[in-house]
Amino acid sequence: MPVNPILLELADKNDHKVVDLMMDWCHGPAGQFGTHCIPGMNHIYIGSALFTNKPIKSTLAIDLHACNNYINGFESAEKFKELWDRYRKLEHNFFVIDLVNEPEKLIAEMNKQTGVKVLWTTNIWPTMMLHWNVDMDTIEQKYLKFESILPKDTVLYGQDYLANDLKDRITNGKTETHPRFSTVWKKL
Repeated sequence: MPVNPILLELADKNDHKVVDLMMDWCHGPAGQFGTHCIPGMNHIYIGSALFTNKPIKSTLAIDLHACNNYINGFESAEKFKELWDRYRKLEHNFFVIDLVNEPEKLIAEMNKQTGVKVLWTTNIWPTMMLHWNVDMDTIEQKYLKFESILPKDTVLYGQDYLANDLKDRITNGKTETHPRFSTVWKKL
């Protein structure tokens, strides 16, 4: 997958502009506004911070060069299409469930299934709509209830801070994590 040579050059020079360009491009015009559900947070700056935890030339530059040097794209695309075609033939079910207020419905459906149960929880708990309409104490109680009834063998995925928290709590038994900021500050 070819990478723009300017991005490669900036990353090799450890120039932060490569991160700025990527953050601007990946978030687009809508991402330029502070629409994060937590006041004072910003998607672009969070992404930028993640990219710059370590020197750019020893992380991002390596990844960009790996993408640029990847030459089996068409062969891999065919393999992916074969896998995708197999996936599409599997039985799929679609359920409309209010996971915040009626998590038991999800658990009941999960318990009817055989095999590996996978749940992606991104954007369930930290959404602006939820935080605007439900007070924090109620959200906390609903989150803890959801956690308590979720089957422990569920494979969890998610990419927001509460999805990662839930995975740590369920998968790794890290009960010291918590969705409320006050808990974090108490430990400091």
